[in-house]
Amino acid sequence: MTIPDKSHLPYYDDKIASGGKDLSGYMRELVGALNDQYNGLFQTVTGSISDDLGISGWQYTPIAVGSTAEGSGTYVAEHQTSYVMRQGIFVDAYVDIAWTAHTGTGNLVIEMPYQCVAYDNYPFIGTVMSENLVFNGYLCGVMEPGTRNMSVVDVQSGGAFAPVAVSNFATTLRIHIRYPGVEVETD
Repeated sequence: MTIPDKSHLPYYDDKIASGGKDLSGYMRELVGALNDQYNGLFQTVTGSISDDLGISGWQYTPIAVGSTAEGSGTYVAEHQTSYVMRQGIFVDAYVDIAWTAHTGTGNLVIEMPYQCVAYDNYPFIGTVMSENLVFNGYLCGVMEPGTRNMSVVDVQSGGAFAPVAVSNFATTLRIHIRYPGVEVETD
């Protein structure tokens, strides 16, 4: 591990001791230098992201589709920016997506930035918050093995999981899911 020194972080002990630099100014400069280092490290750790999903750096543009007919949505621009962080094979996706209308039919699916590994009996589940989406219990997202698809499901008390249909009216979703992504994507 490398210990930061004056070449990496601003540290002016002689100026601070003599009163030539105030502590609050020094702290602002230090926080800025640490943010720059963190952002550089974060960009290195997240890995390369699929270009076909409109990913720029560690952001990507999520889309909602229907499982029967994908359709298309009229998206709200300020709610269609999401973030992804990949550490090794693990993917953390933070999704903010909203639409005012959608033509898809069938079950609601959100496309994620990386394919999920194929698995047997080990579902990877995320949290889903919604506005204007109709459901009976609570919502969660389940990654479909070997795909980039996260199905939105309704978990009902005393009942089975039920897929949630694509809503054709104004809907907002906020999602976090962590799942293992494949090392090399094949599609």
